[in-house]
Amino acid sequence: MSRKSWRTPVAKPGEIKIVYGKVDRHSNPHLCVAWGPGTDMKCTGRLIMNAITEKPLRHKFPGGGTEYTTSLADELEARGFDITTLLSAAPPPAPWRDSMEGALDDAIALGLASWDASRREWFLAVPVGLARKAA
Repeated sequence: MSRKSWRTPVAKPGEIKIVYGKVDRHSNPHLCVAWGPGTDMKCTGRLIMNAITEKPLRHKFPGGGTEYTTSLADELEARGFDITTLLSAAPPPAPWRDSMEGALDDAIALGLASWDASRREWFLAVPVGLARKAA
């Protein structure tokens, strides 16, 4: 039987990483969050971990009182998913662009812009209005 070696997660600069691993060599493996150096993502990392691992308190009906429900991680395991294979790495949001040219350059790099051969320019297809469906 092979022994799985769990590692301490390390994130790249500007990244949040959520993986199954160990905080240090003395801890048991569990879901861990890591944020890259030079970023202020600690709060965001804790928010994501809270959403995954929190066991919400709810009211019991009928009868009254309260009880803890299952967390998202527990629910996924109960549905047959292997939570140890969870890997989520999120880059930080792109900075706001001050000019249309900067935004267009990003859209071209991401493949979100189209080339108009007749006008010899790039353009973005942005909806400007939506029609309501007829009843």
